[in-house]
Amino acid sequence: MLCMSFIPFKYLKGKMHRCVNVDDDYAGFVETKFDCYDFGGDWIQYDFGFDNILKSIYNLYVVATSEGWSWYMTDTWDSYKVDY
Repeated sequence: MLCMSFIPFKYLKGKMHRCVNVDDDYAGFVETKFDCYDFGGDWIQYDFGFDNILKSIYNLYVVATSEGWSWYMTDTWDSYKVDY
């Protein structure tokens, strides 16, 4: 598990951010941090992430046990970098 956790740690470190509190009319136009702020949203980090090796191990454990992996998959797919 420790060896496998280095892969998402390397590729997803610092990229688990999203825009919240944006009207549904403008949600499709938000692609960057600055778009989020322009439309009145908040740019926040997800509760889970791969910013350190312990978080990475925990998240891989959740995915490996098949409990809640679908939430992780969709949130990872929809995430952005910190200043993207």
